[in-house]
Amino acid sequence: MPKALYERVDPQKREIWILVVDERFPHWYTLIQAMDAIDGVRSHFEPFTRGLGGRSSGYHHAITLGSFRRSIEEDGCVTDEEFLFLHGRQCEATDSRDRIFGLVGLADEETRTSLVPDYELSDCEVFIMATKYLITRRNSLDVLSHCRLGVQKKDLPSWVVDLSTDLTVLPLRSRENQQVLYRCAGTTSPTARFQMYSDKEALCAQALLISTIAHPGLGCLEGKDDVLHDGTATHTTLELLEIWARTPDHNELGTIPTVLQSWFRTIIADQDDLGHRASEAYIHKSFPMPVETQQHLSSQLDLERINNACHNFCASNAVYSSHVLNRRIFVTANGLVGLGPRGLVVGDVVCVVYGCDVPLVS
Repeated sequence: MPKALYERVDPQKREIWILVVDERFPHWYTLIQAMDAIDGVRSHFEPFTRGLGGRSSGYHHAITLGSFRRSIEEDGCVTDEEFLFLHGRQCEATDSRDRIFGLVGLADEETRTSLVPDYELSDCEVFIMATKYLITRRNSLDVLSHCRLGVQKKDLPSWVVDLSTDLTVLPLRSRENQQVLYRCAGTTSPTARFQMYSDKEALCAQALLISTIAHPGLGCLEGKDDVLHDGTATHTTLELLEIWARTPDHNELGTIPTVLQSWFRTIIADQDDLGHRASEAYIHKSFPMPVETQQHLSSQLDLERINNACHNFCASNAVYSSHVLNRRIFVTANGLVGLGPRGLVVGDVVCVVYGCDVPLVS
């Protein structure tokens, strides 16, 4: 190499390190690859990944502000109003309403005229107004993936994004940098309508039920004593794979409607802020194992082979997928296996919402 891979390493916390490459923030995926090469995949990234949450705040701000600046230079405004407003939840604000009103001046004219600052509204009313605008303007329900049940303001409907709460897991976006990342709903359009029930406004949408979560598990390679275990998992990965392998094959993929086929083919893993996929996984009845492995499994249950196939299929590095992306393997009631977010519990519904290209588990 003509020069050192990195110029300096700044210790931020005990187990978090920020690399500055040529005085620039490196691309997140490139950084992971570099750390892989430097560390020789020693301990499967554990010292590094255990110090990280679902996102890197400094990285997020650097990438986001750079994207805003380029958009303003090229188009005169920030053209992605969803990206603009959802960035507000990462910022400090003495008045939560400024998470919308403080950024609306950077948006296009239609957005500025639709979301005129009005400080007589409460913060909840502002968040409801902004979420409704994003749904109707984009004709999409993808914004629902930004809702975090259990941590939202009690006065907010569950379908409204609470911009005053911080992120714990990076939400999914169906499109990034003019790339389509998710197409769960196929060619369907949202059938959403807003309707008042009692004193709350409800969002009514059409959806197809796929299944329910029967066995939420830990991340790949983790044990029940994992320090990041949140108490909701019921099985280790190997135990889940054994349950999955013994489930009768109901041939769901051959009988489900076309829209469900789109959902099953959809990647359901978080990606970084630039839209690059960090790991790939599909909900499937079987992993794409070599023919000889499939023949071996037909005569004898070999969990080690299944486990290896799972690791190769779910991510290039299973621990990275678990700790950085916060993904968890699960088995549904009808025997499908896949990756989902932390906090899954038995009985959670897995469904396809018309007009929502990102996968939802509620």
